[in-house]
Amino acid sequence: MNQTGQQWASALFKPVVLVVGSEKAQSICRKNNLDFAEMLKPFGDNLGEGDGVVRFRTPNQGLKVVRGYGVQMISSAEMEATATGRIPPLEQILINEPVERRKSDDIYELADAERFFRKNPDPTPWFTEYRLHMHRFLGFAQQEFTEQPIGMIIAVASDEDTPGKILASMGSQQNLPRPLSQGLLDSGFPCAYWVLHDRHGGVPDEQIRVTFSEVQARYGSKCTLVSINSATEDSKEELPDLWAPFLTFKQSSSDAKTPARGQFLSSGDRKLLSATVSDFIIKTLNPTLERKLGSLNQEVNAQRKGLGNTLKFMFSGKRSKSGKSSSSYDLKSLESKIRQAADYALLMQDYETAQSHYRIAKQDYAHDKKHRLMASANEMHGLCAVLSGTARGGQSYIDSAAQWYQSNADIARATRAVLWAVDAYRSQGLPNVAASLLKRASERESHRTGGSQLRAALLIEQAAYMYLRPGIAGIQVRKYAFHLIMAGHMYHKCRLHWHGVRCYRSARCVLRGKRWFHAQDHIDYDLAKHLVSLREYETALHYFASSLNFEVTPNPFVVGLSNSKDIDDHSAADEKMRLKNVKQLVKFSRVGPYQQQPRERQDIFLGELKSLVDIMKKPTNVPNLNLPVIDDSLVKVSLSSGQSLAPEIAKIAWSAILFSNIPVSNDPNITNQPLFDEAQAIQKAKAEDRHVVVGEPVQVTMIMENPLHSPLPVTKIRLLCGLSIDGGKPVESKAGVLEDDLFSMTDAKLTLAPKSRSTCTLKVVCKRKGTLYISGVEGLLFNNMRVTHRFELPPHRRIKTTTTGRKRASDQVNQSLSVQVWSAAALLRCETPDFPETMLHSEIKTGRFTLRNEGMKPVPAGTIQVKVSHPALILFTTNDGNDMFDYNLKSGLVNLPFGIGTNETVELKCWIRAATLGEQRISILARYGYKNEEDKLEYRIMQKIQLLRVKPLMMMDIYSRPSIRFSEMDSSLLMSMIQNQTAVRAKGQDISTSTSSVTIQLTQAIMISDDFVISSCHSEPSTNLHLKPVESFNLVLRVQVSDNENKVASANESDQYAKGKQFSRHIFTARNDSECKLDRALWKLLGMERVLDDVELKRKIMLNPNAYKDYDVKNGSQKTFDLMINWEQIQPAEGETKEGKLAVGYHLLRNQKCLQSLYAKNMSACPLKVMVRHPQNVTHNFSTKGRLRIPVAIRVVNRRDDIAVSFVFETLPPTQEFDSVSRSFRESRSHSMTGRYFWSGKTTQRVQKLGPNQQVELRIDAMFHAEGEYNLNRFRFSVDMPNVGIKHFFFPLQHLISVKS
Repeated sequence: MNQTGQQWASALFKPVVLVVGSEKAQSICRKNNLDFAEMLKPFGDNLGEGDGVVRFRTPNQGLKVVRGYGVQMISSAEMEATATGRIPPLEQILINEPVERRKSDDIYELADAERFFRKNPDPTPWFTEYRLHMHRFLGFAQQEFTEQPIGMIIAVASDEDTPGKILASMGSQQNLPRPLSQGLLDSGFPCAYWVLHDRHGGVPDEQIRVTFSEVQARYGSKCTLVSINSATEDSKEELPDLWAPFLTFKQSSSDAKTPARGQFLSSGDRKLLSATVSDFIIKTLNPTLERKLGSLNQEVNAQRKGLGNTLKFMFSGKRSKSGKSSSSYDLKSLESKIRQAADYALLMQDYETAQSHYRIAKQDYAHDKKHRLMASANEMHGLCAVLSGTARGGQSYIDSAAQWYQSNADIARATRAVLWAVDAYRSQGLPNVAASLLKRASERESHRTGGSQLRAALLIEQAAYMYLRPGIAGIQVRKYAFHLIMAGHMYHKCRLHWHGVRCYRSARCVLRGKRWFHAQDHIDYDLAKHLVSLREYETALHYFASSLNFEVTPNPFVVGLSNSKDIDDHSAADEKMRLKNVKQLVKFSRVGPYQQQPRERQDIFLGELKSLVDIMKKPTNVPNLNLPVIDDSLVKVSLSSGQSLAPEIAKIAWSAILFSNIPVSNDPNITNQPLFDEAQAIQKAKAEDRHVVVGEPVQVTMIMENPLHSPLPVTKIRLLCGLSIDGGKPVESKAGVLEDDLFSMTDAKLTLAPKSRSTCTLKVVCKRKGTLYISGVEGLLFNNMRVTHRFELPPHRRIKTTTTGRKRASDQVNQSLSVQVWSAAALLRCETPDFPETMLHSEIKTGRFTLRNEGMKPVPAGTIQVKVSHPALILFTTNDGNDMFDYNLKSGLVNLPFGIGTNETVELKCWIRAATLGEQRISILARYGYKNEEDKLEYRIMQKIQLLRVKPLMMMDIYSRPSIRFSEMDSSLLMSMIQNQTAVRAKGQDISTSTSSVTIQLTQAIMISDDFVISSCHSEPSTNLHLKPVESFNLVLRVQVSDNENKVASANESDQYAKGKQFSRHIFTARNDSECKLDRALWKLLGMERVLDDVELKRKIMLNPNAYKDYDVKNGSQKTFDLMINWEQIQPAEGETKEGKLAVGYHLLRNQKCLQSLYAKNMSACPLKVMVRHPQNVTHNFSTKGRLRIPVAIRVVNRRDDIAVSFVFETLPPTQEFDSVSRSFRESRSHSMTGRYFWSGKTTQRVQKLGPNQQVELRIDAMFHAEGEYNLNRFRFSVDMPNVGIKHFFFPLQHLISVKS
């Protein structure tokens, strides 16, 4: 309804001409696919001069110029149908809506509204048609004369036998339509009598003259001979269809046998019809209408106007009557004449005269309490005010009419009045007020008796379009969308699903991308339900899928970094520039990480989708279903099976590790670093080097998320690929096929828990040379929904600095999902089938290391090189263990001498020693060669990552720096502590371990030194040690050493252990046998720790020579030794499960420094060896808990092997301190109590006759009253020395403890 109120009313309120024709006359017209009335409709429009300019003489003797004047041609059948007052079913008009009008309005923003109305002047033509019907069918009511015919055209055919009698019969009152025959309307109007002649009908001229003469003799000048159908079927004259605007919903027949409208009416026929109709209306009907209006106006003025009639009404309350009671209101009553004069003036567009007569009629109706008639007069009065240009005054009359109609339960006429008010408000630029009126009218239609639910839907839809009109509040697109949703819901209740679909689609365009997810879900769900009712299953799937769609929002910072690999200067300006340019790549997402969709609503959507898929053929392709959610920015492509490095970084990686030293530390923070900087290698890589070979798998890894509240099973997940051969168009992979002539793929299946994510890895192998394009992924949801996801990667963003210093960004095509496929090559694959995942600290195991060539080319001998990130943990030997492959101490490479043929496997034996605690990420890189098509040697690189979790078991340590007597005639005691460490976490690692007791057996103790010769080594008998958590055991060794290196020759194992040194290594075992039976490979593996220590020492000296200027690297100023303990775990700790052989290992204590002892048996030196055990760091709250008590254990050993010793242990008071000059304790000169502590418990203890090599443990408590650093050496021993007597000994070594509050 794009016309203004004036244009619409002027088009509706036109004089009516009744058109009647005999049966033969109708037959002549039907040759043109028209009846007689339809044929004349276009010729009653735009009559008079120019474009329908007609001049009328008004009752006041004025001249009225009417533009666009015309009449309405109606048939008797139309008048009979409209006179019933029953509007045709609205459903019939809406169902006949053309299919092409079912599209959405495509309004997204404010700017689209103006374009929309420019493109669609009448967006709802069905409503225009229905309003026209409403006006026609509600116009035939008592005291309403707008549908009063002002004339009549009666036609007979030229071959009629009795034309005069037929014309008289058709023009008689009893044969006229019901309103005329029953006297409701005036039948005294002028008539025109036509004789229709078909030029090609074969009627003789003589008969034509006879027929016309008979009619002319009876009706005189009112008779006209009209000859039509001059054109033939072979006529080439192309004439426009004049009847299309008048017969909008009467479609032309598509049957070839049915003629087009007006096919046989030539241009001459059309001119003749137009002239004949115009002559009748201008010369006959209009003058008659002028005279009749003048007569009625004169009579009304005489009886209702004037001062006398006004005063009479004021005093008597009654008006003059024309002789009959006003309650009858027949055609001769004065009230009927007043209303008739008003309606005729309206038809002649004399709105001033019409308003004056409507005003008088309203007073009469109000006086006689004729409320319906008063409402009708009010409606017409307001309409005349609108048409005359005073819309504001007419609004009140129309509103009053609507209220009176509503109070009389005439909902249809109340709606008609509201529509006139809507036109008035819209013409004043108040579309919001018009929309409010339409909404109230819609409510009346929905809830009042006599209303129509379908009419309510039409009205609410018109209210929606009102919000697109510019007004005081502006264009309100969101209100337009919400009212369309309500209209769609009402259409659905009326089972007009296509109209519901159209409304929902239009509203969906507005809400798309606005983050109103609740409204979007409602629209998508209702759209799908409508389409299911229409059996449009494919389209319904789309909207059900949209209600379950979830979009991800890539992090702009991550996107910016991923697209900035070519930027060298990572300045703040560059970062700001990148974020600005990638901002447009960020999509809208649901609120929060997922759509905030209630579980109940989501279950309904999912259930409906499953039910719809069950109806269709399985499996069904569900378009646009973004489940599971895949973030395209996280899709990664690995150019191999996960072991071979990508070719573009392989050369850079090998160049980096070829000239790098082996790791110089056993610290996991250093050894766990990769062998090469992968990010730097990618930065320097060239895109043209990115390729795979035929038969080499391409691995694609993606992260799939399940945003639903229920589990999401996904099966048959496979890639969507294309292969371009010789630069041609890519050949796409076949849907659901894993193996064909071009591709070999793997599939996967996942069951994603609610609100979770999982990594999915897929592989594809190309069988021919070309360019591989990875376009997306497909899978099956719930085993019957086929979903497809296409990867959309953002372009690579490059930011460069121009010559003027400004930053400029440019986009490049993202080629990260395209791979070049080269000719066949060798392809090594590494497997470690029995490599342990978890080991105990210092445990030793053996495993297999296999190399298999899965490529199409052999690997020549001598071209395989291996580098390991943890050389102290792994050693490679042949499978029988006879031959060992040495590390190159400079580069850390292992050269394998053999070659590997195609599909051949080589198995090696590897020794693994858990030398370092924590999570170890062992990296193994291998370079191997093959000959290409040109018989040139090319290399590829394979990488194997193996994770090893090393758990703590026990810790071995020397109590203090030992003093050893280098004499062949004497021996020394060496004390070490072995502690259960299962409850201790590795430094910097989160290793969850058992905190239970363990049982181990010490089977062998080996002492090794480069600086002196070990003559003998004895230990206590081997027993099973059952250690509770953090419990320790003291191992005592008596060793006899000498400085004479020529006394004992080094064993073969010592050479293996000392390889890399220029001097010999001397070892001795604590067992009775003098030969140390260790495997050669094990000696080599243990010796790698010494090699790493030497390399690290040299590196430190090179970096900081001043710190080591007094250190003699070759000879060393201090004597050192290594202590190796062979242990076996007898039974596993609680909570652990072990199968087969229990753990076996070698605990190695490296570089223990020792002093030369001056003690001798014939001297008066102290025969006691003392060790103090206590915690090193303690935290205590002194304010709440008071003083701190720490238990201290002092272990005393008799190092004499010939006599027993008696002694007294006593503590010293806190006021004394040790004097280093006199080597004794004295009274402290400081009175501060900060660093003092107190001994508590048995401060004096006596030990009698402690046997040779025996030990005793003394327990005592230290008391602290404040935080600080304390030295727990304030005690002494009084020893009963043979032949000397009592002698006092002090031990001034520091035993520090840190106390913090």
